[in-house]
Amino acid sequence: MTHMNDIAWVDVETTGLDPVRHEVIDVWVVLTNTRGEVLDEAGGLVIPRRIEAATPRALEINCYSEARWAAEARPWAEVWAEVEPLIDGARIAGHNVDFDLGHLTHQCEREGTAWPSTKLPHICTLEIARAALPRRSHQLDRLCNHFGISNHGAHSARADTYRALNLWRALKTFKEE
Repeated sequence: MTHMNDIAWVDVETTGLDPVRHEVIDVWVVLTNTRGEVLDEAGGLVIPRRIEAATPRALEINCYSEARWAAEARPWAEVWAEVEPLIDGARIAGHNVDFDLGHLTHQCEREGTAWPSTKLPHICTLEIARAALPRRSHQLDRLCNHFGISNHGAHSARADTYRALNLWRALKTFKEE
């Protein structure tokens, strides 16, 4: 499906920082129009194939638990089949979006799933925040606190996708004092 003017807000949680060695274990996409109105969303927890390669810190940050993943996670192909149509043809957006894209493209390669066509340039709230607030911390948690955006559920892909979208909305109307 092609989303000519739509924006696909993307976030992943991973088993570590290296997209070649580590896996996506949680992915979420929120599709919006250019005004930021939500059109659709999809994603979920992904069954890791190589959990032994995970860094303990990444699993701690992402609140990974064997019990939760056993109960809720699905195979990559199943989750990707829901997510990919929202990305196809859209402009990709997120906070530090290059991190997410690096992990997603490597995950697609590993799993033999196709990466959809996307529009450039991507929207990165990290880059926008650096330009708008050069003297502040650009961590998503701190930027959300600054703009009064809830950090509830932080470091789950769904919550972080909405936090990035809400940060973008706030930055669009922000005027530095």
